[in-house]
Order: sequence, then C-alpha cells, then structure tokens
Amino acid sequence: MESGSDSPSSQRSLTMEAFTDEDEEDKQHLLDKHCVSYLEETKAPIRTFLPQNFREKWSRAAFMASIASLLVTVAFSLLSFVASKSTESSSIFASALDGIMGAFNSLAVAWRFRDASNGELAPKREKISAFGIAVTFMLSGSATIAIAILHLMAKDYPEKPDELIIILASSFSCYFFLALIQDCIAKKLDSISLKASAIDSWLAAGMSLGVLVSTFIYRQLGKSVWMLDHSVALFIGFISVIYGIHLIFQIVFCAKLPKLC
Repeated sequence: MESGSDSPSSQRSLTMEAFTDEDEEDKQHLLDKHCVSYLEETKAPIRTFLPQNFREKWSRAAFMASIASLLVTVAFSLLSFVASKSTESSSIFASALDGIMGAFNSLAVAWRFRDASNGELAPKREKISAFGIAVTFMLSGSATIAIAILHLMAKDYPEKPDELIIILASSFSCYFFLALIQDCIAKKLDSISLKASAIDSWLAAGMSLGVLVSTFIYRQLGKSVWMLDHSVALFIGFISVIYGIHLIFQIVFCAKLPKLC
C-alpha cells in the first residue's frame, strides 16, 4: 500500500507550496525594487515606475523652465553688470556673476531634458549636468567672496540709486517664481540637476531680497552700515561654495542619482 505522502492530495499540496514559494520570491524581488526612480530606469520599460506619458510631459516642462530661466538670468545679469559699475556694490556684482553661472546651469538642465530618453543615457546626463552645476556654484561663490572681501578691505561705500531698487525688485519676483516652478518639476522627476538649478534661483532671489533690505537700511542709517551690502554678498558666496561642495560629494561618493544613499 502506498504511503500517505504519495497520495494525490499530498502531491497537490506540494505543488501549491512550490508555487507559493515562487510567488514569495517574486514579491520579495519587487520589494527590493520599490524605490526605482526616473534616474534608475533600465531598458525594460516594465521596471520603471514613471509612465512614458508622465516622463515626456514633465521632461518637456523641465526643458521649457530651463529656457525661461536662461532668458531671465541673461537679462538680469546684463542689467546687474551695468548697475555694479556705477554703484560699487558687491551684492550687485555677485548677482551679475550668479546670472552668468545661472545661464550655464540652465543650459545644462536643458541639455539634460532635451528629450525623454530612457535607459542608460538618463543617469549619465544627470551626473554630467549636476557636476557642471556644482562647479559653477563653487566658481561663482568663490568669485563673490573675493570681490566682497576686496570691497570690505577698501572700505568702498556702495551707492543705492532708485534705478537699482527697480532692478532688484523685478529680479526678486522673477527668480522667486522661477525657483518655485523649478522646484516643483524637480520633485516630479526626482532630478538632482534641476533641484540644483532651483536652488541657484533661490539664492539669486535671496541675493536680490538681501540687497533690497540693505538698501533701505542704508538709506535710513547712512554710511555707518556701509559694510552691510558686502556682507550680504559674502554670505551668499559662502552658501554657494558649500552647496557646490555638497553636490560634488553627492555625485562622487554616492552610486545612484537621485537615490543617493
């Protein structure tokens, strides 16, 4: 007589256990891959969590935001350079320099999102553009610090004409709303390069606001607070350098972008 373990019911039980084990392994595999991001896409479209239409839509939005940022930064950079020559303001010069670097950042992000390509190109583009933006942060920050220190040592008293206030108010408004848009799109696409470009816009808005505040204080208190303008530039310069170094560390020491750690 056959043993109970060889009965049809036992065989069905073993078969079901085998399928259950395979299902558990598949589930565990999916759990291990639950954090797949836009930058970790593979050539197999079923493995990405971002649908094709979603990716194309927000990639176009990122590209258009970068073009808008390019136009804004170039315009205010030219205006700031003209104003800095007549005002001896470190902050205005820093805004002009940041505008030039911001234009480069916008070009880098536009290149990054010029199409909605999938696979191996996306992480490579992300790293290249993020690295370029990190370098511009360090360069512009270092130049801003150097110019501010020179003005402080020379005890240059900045001039604050009415035209300067108009430029600063306009640039603050444009950079502020531009930063909001870039930040929103960066979160949708989980892009570190676009996030860095948004931070650059936030710093530009902060610079404009800081100079506006220092201008009103300067007009109320006079030349006794002449160093305030240069101090604002010095502070923004340090933030730029620190963030640039932070971005380099993210790119170099973390294997995946933007899922860095």
